[in-house]
Amino acid sequence: MARLGRGVWGVGLAGLLLAGCGVSKQIVAEKDAALAACQKGLEACQAQRDAARAEADRLKADLSGARAAADKAQGDLGACRKDATGLKAELDRCRADAEAAKRRAEELERREAELREKLKAEIEAKNVEIERLKGRLEVRVLDGILFPSGSADILPEGKAVLDRIAEVLKNDRGLVRVEGHTDNV
Repeated sequence: MARLGRGVWGVGLAGLLLAGCGVSKQIVAEKDAALAACQKGLEACQAQRDAARAEADRLKADLSGARAAADKAQGDLGACRKDATGLKAELDRCRADAEAAKRRAEELERREAELREKLKAEIEAKNVEIERLKGRLEVRVLDGILFPSGSADILPEGKAVLDRIAEVLKNDRGLVRVEGHTDNV
């Protein structure tokens, strides 16, 4: 571009020198027209250069933005992977807990069926009820079989039922909790 500028000045200077040396007006006019065309070409080239620089600046800004977005996405990906690892561990714990709960429920069902079978006669006689409550089995001896109202003495039928329950539960490896109540007489 600098050469082009010097060339334009050179043509202009040559035109002046020739004009002073008796060169025809037509040649001077041609040289002036050529100079104007060169000047116009120079301005067009400078405008293209400025547009190219502006486009390059815009592309650099876009690239910078894209790099920042890529860095953020990479960070987000790392956080998501960390979250996924944590969620997988939590899922594994939940599955293990669910499996353990399932095993406990199956064991409770098995024990309930076993108790119902062993205490079948007492259940059919309506002396005993078996109920599943809060993850445990409850064997309830009905009041009328144990004590007469107002007495603390166990009836012989009640003792027989308690002996049968004790026989069934003595080999049970689970915890047994005995609860009772008294009448307000």
